[in-house]
Amino acid sequence: SGFAGCNRMTGTVEIHGDSISFPGLVSTRMYCEGRQQLEDSFMAALRDASTFTLKGDRLTLLNAGKELAVLQHGK
Repeated sequence: SGFAGCNRMTGTVEIHGDSISFPGLVSTRMYCEGRQQLEDSFMAALRDASTFTLKGDRLTLLNAGKELAVLQHGK
């Protein structure tokens, strides 16, 4: 579970080797002016991700070699 920028989200993550998926991903449905496009892109990246790389504190989500999102632990 987590926060997508405006809405709460929940689901599961399945990891096998470098394969990743987020089955059952759902979120609340509030509209947030000024942030909705970014949140929609983030949720799409989670839904579309099929592989990942992890280097240090950077998680890169990919699909067919195309970078969908880069997530980095905030310090």
